[in-house]
Amino acid sequence: MGGARTALGTSTNAVWGNPANLPLSRVYHFEGLATWGPEARRQSYGGAVVDSSTNRLAGGFGGTWNMTDPDGMRRQWSDLRLTLAYPLLDKLSVGATGRYLRVNQSVSSGPLGESLVSGGTRGEAIFNTATVDLGVTLAPIDGLRIGAVGKNLTNPGVAIAPTLF
Repeated sequence: MGGARTALGTSTNAVWGNPANLPLSRVYHFEGLATWGPEARRQSYGGAVVDSSTNRLAGGFGGTWNMTDPDGMRRQWSDLRLTLAYPLLDKLSVGATGRYLRVNQSVSSGPLGESLVSGGTRGEAIFNTATVDLGVTLAPIDGLRIGAVGKNLTNPGVAIAPTLF
């Protein structure tokens, strides 16, 4: 979508994209998701619930469980997110998402044998941390929104969860 979700993604999209967009549409939504990719044998299951209609403080929760290559690398990850957002003015809103990400991978399944780079670690996650996303959205005139979001602002220092703006 060329980054359009940063300024326009409301409802459950705000949990995954820009949290500041959550109060821009007054909704109470539940969403379930399931995907499957045959090439990498990737599967994902999850859901989200958001409420931006009960009061001015909007909130949402979303989570997914994912697996890639179950007969080889066997990478599994869980991604849980809690989002809160508030409209400061009629045309300006801010939001934050707390995110917990845990990634496991089979040991010695990569091309370099037993190593953290290609094979994971024994009995522990290769990545297990919490991080924060912050967003702001401005709607100066009808039909125009400008959004900005910073992702993984705790700087986890890994490619699995890069710090982005």
